[in-house]
Amino acid sequence: MAKTPRTARSADVPAGDAAALVADMTGDSAPNDGVVSKALAWIRAKGGVDVPREPGGGAARPEGGAGVDWLIGEDGVSTQALVGGGETEARDRQSIYRNYGEMLQDGLVSQALHLHVTSALGGHESMGQLVFIEAAPGATAQQKAACADMQARLGRILDKSLPEVCFDAVAYGDGYARPLGTAGEGLTSVLTGELVMPPLVQPYERGGVTVGYLVATGLRGRERLNIMQLARLKLPRMGHVPQPRAEERAVRTNLLSDDVEQMLAMPADVGGSFLAGAERDFADYKRAKAGIVAQRARNTIDETWLAVNMQSMPPGMQKRFLTQLTSIANRAGAFYESMAATGRYWFGKLVHHIPVSSEKQVVEIKSSSAQGSGPANITIDDVMFHARLLAGKLGMDISMLGFADILSGGLGEGGFLRTSVQVAERSRILRVAASEWVNHLLSLDQYWRTGQTYTEADQFWRVQFFGGISAQQAEQAKTKADSVGSASMLVAAIAQLKELGFGRDALLLILKTQFGLNEEEAAVYAADLAKSVEEGGAPGQPDGEGEGTQ
Repeated sequence: MAKTPRTARSADVPAGDAAALVADMTGDSAPNDGVVSKALAWIRAKGGVDVPREPGGGAARPEGGAGVDWLIGEDGVSTQALVGGGETEARDRQSIYRNYGEMLQDGLVSQALHLHVTSALGGHESMGQLVFIEAAPGATAQQKAACADMQARLGRILDKSLPEVCFDAVAYGDGYARPLGTAGEGLTSVLTGELVMPPLVQPYERGGVTVGYLVATGLRGRERLNIMQLARLKLPRMGHVPQPRAEERAVRTNLLSDDVEQMLAMPADVGGSFLAGAERDFADYKRAKAGIVAQRARNTIDETWLAVNMQSMPPGMQKRFLTQLTSIANRAGAFYESMAATGRYWFGKLVHHIPVSSEKQVVEIKSSSAQGSGPANITIDDVMFHARLLAGKLGMDISMLGFADILSGGLGEGGFLRTSVQVAERSRILRVAASEWVNHLLSLDQYWRTGQTYTEADQFWRVQFFGGISAQQAEQAKTKADSVGSASMLVAAIAQLKELGFGRDALLLILKTQFGLNEEEAAVYAADLAKSVEEGGAPGQPDGEGEGTQ
């Protein structure tokens, strides 16, 4: 049956009915009643109500007061929040990337991101190997041999390219690599670097899945690449970065579509960068550092101001003198600015003349020493305050970025990567994204080598990272050790309870109130303990010679 656009609600379909919803969204005047009834039943079971729509797709006011009036309470629902406001105005992707690029030139920021990558990937302590390709549980002997073959052929290729791609990802939110391979051989090389820098690549997504790329090759050059020609390491979008919206019509189409195949491919927004929430803190840190450098440079200038009596000068001479004096002052101001901007120091002496018209006129003359004449209220504490804020926004403790002398508190003495919770959390995020990126390359390798296509569900390999020096594995090892210790203490305490010979009710009460176990766990332990006591006899007595025996 041909589907025609629906221009008006059918008279035989009550307003607010689920059939009207299906008819409005599909253009079918005779929707499947069984599907409609099941969908309506599910909606009502979950506490929802019907959402009638106008032919254009917007919410409609139900006729006759039936259903819910969807026009009530719509005040405040707007896309205005997506474009930001105040100090977070929407910016285009190149402006955002330029700011990220400037932040990467700072040693504190760059080192923090390098530590994130190092702690996430780890590496074998002796071989330096990062990626380990192992067979998945249940793999056949042939598949295990294929995993060993991939490890031997691709191990070094992945180890070389993965750190660079991961650094681009934590810096820009996305990292890219150009895989190269040939039929029968598999993956032979992975290109990274300036050819696929994130600012040059615009990924396109449909239904949250990357479907293609637009890559800049020059001032006007653009090339389209597919997902076999470019591998994307995408970090999860943990926060919104205000950006100008693409075509709102396409956004609306994707929002209302229930079929991924009917959605339109949209340019992906910038996001996922570890720098996203630290831009304002970086600006404050930069100003504080520039202020103290400029102050130190300014304090090296030795100035002297001299008063010159102009009473006996002719008017023309006075005017000429004042003009030259103004020029000298302007040059001095430009000199101060250059000193502050470059951080250079001045070891000479500057002399300034002040014209006066009478010897009796009171003129205040300040002579500057090596301490400078500006306000000396900027200290290293100001810089350290903003540096701490910046490091915190980057997910890194300041003591791990060259300030180990202040190590204390959250990390503990000698803690560093092994006990940094912040680093461990971001290591987990980066490691998941890196695993997906490696799986994409391995899938390409198998397609080129064997012609087989593997999805995530049927992959016979697993990507592992050597975590002996990584923060995430350190946290997992500590958690596991604590769990084993708690279990050992619980077992010892239960053994003592068994010796007391308590009944089931008493054991259940003790396990719930004193041991803090939940109802289900306490019931299982209590039942087993009571049964053990009954079968083994009372404590201190031989089996079968308990109370009531002759």
